[in-house]
Amino acid sequence: MIEKIEKDGVLYAIIIRHDYEPQATEFFTPKENSMQFGIIKHEKGYVEKPHFHRKRERVIWNTQETLQLVRGEVAIDFYTNEGEKVASTLLETGDAILMAEGTHAIRVIEDFWGVKVKQGPYISIEEDKAFLEPK
Repeated sequence: MIEKIEKDGVLYAIIIRHDYEPQATEFFTPKENSMQFGIIKHEKGYVEKPHFHRKRERVIWNTQETLQLVRGEVAIDFYTNEGEKVASTLLETGDAILMAEGTHAIRVIEDFWGVKVKQGPYISIEEDKAFLEPK
């Protein structure tokens, strides 16, 4: 299953649940999004030609994160940047999420580890993160 967390025209997250069975390669973000989030699927024997990605200047105004849970369970709470709670979701082993906009908090329910990807470069917590108190 694919789930979206949205409020007032803002896309906070896209979740790919571990039991989702894609029919083909598909992306869930528009081409102009700063993080492309989707699934690739190919049949046995498929070969992708050797290639590289051309260097080009890109302007990115926000940091988006993806998290793929390899093991465990976490809850993620989403807020507006003013601290109003939007939604909560529970992620289990095998689930993947794109945290696209707004503010988020992660609560560990069961010991977990996963793969996290976000745009760089990363400078420091002080330079890259702003913390807020939920309302």
